[in-house]
Amino acid sequence: MFPTSFPSLPWLAAFILIGGVCLWGLASRLTQDRLASRLLLWAYGVRVVLALILFAASLWHWPFLKSMQTAYGFWVFGGDGLGYHYIGTLIADALAHGVELPRLETAIDYYAVVAAIYRLTGAHPLYPILINCWLAAATGLLACLIARRLADRRVARISAALVSFWPSSLLWSIQLLKDVLCWFLLFLALWLIIRLMPTDERARRRASVFGLGRWVVLAVAVIGLTRLRFYVGSALSLAVLAVLVPAGVWAFGRRRARRGSRYLALAAGVYLSMLCARTLNPTKLLSPAHPELGHFRLAVSNLRLGNFQEAEDEFVRAVSLKRDYREAYLGAAAAAVQQVRWEQAIWAYTRVLPYATPDQQAAIKLIVAGIYLHRANQHLTDRQADAAIPLYEEALVYDPLSLEATTNLGLALAQAGDFDHAFVVFSRALRDAAGERQQTTARNGLARAYMTLAWHEARLNRWEQAAAAAVASLHLDAVPTAFAECGIMLTEAQQIDEALTMGTRALELSGSGGEDAAPVRRLVAKLYRAKAVREIRLDHGESAVQFYTESLRLDPDPGTARDLKRHQEALRASAHADTPPDQPLDQPLDQPLDQPLLIRHPAMPLPTGSVSRSEPERQVVERAMTLFSSNTEEWSERMVESRRQRDVLAQLNAKALQIRDQAIFSAYETTPQALEIRREGFVSTGGHSLMDAWAKISTPRKLIT
Repeated sequence: MFPTSFPSLPWLAAFILIGGVCLWGLASRLTQDRLASRLLLWAYGVRVVLALILFAASLWHWPFLKSMQTAYGFWVFGGDGLGYHYIGTLIADALAHGVELPRLETAIDYYAVVAAIYRLTGAHPLYPILINCWLAAATGLLACLIARRLADRRVARISAALVSFWPSSLLWSIQLLKDVLCWFLLFLALWLIIRLMPTDERARRRASVFGLGRWVVLAVAVIGLTRLRFYVGSALSLAVLAVLVPAGVWAFGRRRARRGSRYLALAAGVYLSMLCARTLNPTKLLSPAHPELGHFRLAVSNLRLGNFQEAEDEFVRAVSLKRDYREAYLGAAAAAVQQVRWEQAIWAYTRVLPYATPDQQAAIKLIVAGIYLHRANQHLTDRQADAAIPLYEEALVYDPLSLEATTNLGLALAQAGDFDHAFVVFSRALRDAAGERQQTTARNGLARAYMTLAWHEARLNRWEQAAAAAVASLHLDAVPTAFAECGIMLTEAQQIDEALTMGTRALELSGSGGEDAAPVRRLVAKLYRAKAVREIRLDHGESAVQFYTESLRLDPDPGTARDLKRHQEALRASAHADTPPDQPLDQPLDQPLDQPLLIRHPAMPLPTGSVSRSEPERQVVERAMTLFSSNTEEWSERMVESRRQRDVLAQLNAKALQIRDQAIFSAYETTPQALEIRREGFVSTGGHSLMDAWAKISTPRKLIT
């Protein structure tokens, strides 16, 4: 904003040269005096040289008069120049972008003049300083013209020299100050007043040709002078009234009505111009009619450049100026989403809902639901179920058909220990599921909830109930880790043989590879170790060695190796020692595996090139930008898929009703007797009798009674 160098030298030289040529042309034509014209040109040249020297000295901190230097080309005796430059730059930027002007405690007039210069030349203080140099020389020209009109050529030359080279005027005119413009307007007003009082017939005829233009310029000069220096404009008006009103009355008394009316008209014009300047509001005149459009355009530019915080600020400013600015709300939300500022995005989307079309409302609700869902998933991943539950509920308010939100809400409730409410939620998810994929997703979620219930019961040492809940989980989602965990619980329930059956089934499903293979092998190794301990208690030493060996094959645990070595030494010594004490498993009674807590919708696509965003976050960003783009001509047109999604859901409605009826019917098959028969058959066959895939229990306590 503040200069650090000179402007382009060719352009600067052209600017100075144009000023000199214009001054020479005006002086030669108006004065018809070559000496006076040269004098004025010298005044302009001297000021330009001094201005450049002083600006360079302050800009580059030359070693002279350093105590008088400030910075950026300004000096202590021209201290107001810094403020004029700074505020002028802000006003120029505001005018360029079509936004409201900055609020000032002082009058805006000269700041607006500087801003107008900057809009034409660029925001560099040398340009208004050079214009001040030209205005000071032009003031000398006006003094020469006034003296020539009132006296002769000799007096005109002396007047031009005094005004042009007066020391104080020379100093102030090479700084960014408004004094020079005030001088120029004052001399211009005086010269026009004199010109508008013709004295002979020839002058009267010429005045009739240029009279209207002179009257307009006079009014502008008085208004500008009064706005810049109120007391100077007022003094000029009083002086004109004091001189021209009596002169007009005297002319009417001498029966010179035309001259008298001209005097009175001049007095009235100057006075009315002064009053007009007092009532004028330049800020209101310069301010754009719709600044919110300027803020919107500026925000779109920042959004394109990736300046998301600046874009959001501009969008918010636009909606503060126009409360129903729909596109600005959507842009603010899109910028907030890009910065992962979810609260701000939700604020913008909820504010725009009353002004949106039905299609836009549907798309907005999907986006807001996605934001709540993403935040809730983050809390659930961090095992903060209590914080995730209200967010899932908010997501379902905006998108009641979101299977992912419903399923993960059930998981969050299960994590929080509210199992009854969790299974009610899963029942609703199963009832509303449409299509095989959604059914599978709901079943997987229900299986996770049952496994969570199983570990909850295990922490309370209720192993029978824990095993029953684990078996229910296997009915719904037969994964290797679930088999292994169910085996652990059966072991604690003293059902070792059934536990080994579960372990064998877990090994068959996991195979030799995959991410579940190693954890499953560790869990099954614990089952074989427990079986070895049981065999030692039954005095089956050789059989215990086999089970220890199998446990080490699956998991080379040092503790198991020590136990095997001690037992083999005891067998070789043929010592009939007492049965070793019961060795509890060292498996912690918490979820032993770092399984993902969240159920993702199976139709969710994989990330494509985004390395800094998670997949749900990327989806929210894409939806937000698509919605904003579809309402802004500045961006490429991409259609929102919400209507098509609703159509697909409507087409699946009939099938969803059938699934609901089937889920309700399955609830009648959950009596304690039926469940006990089904569990015994499942355990005895090692989990192969998964014949009834619809063992979805709406009331989980029935399973473990």
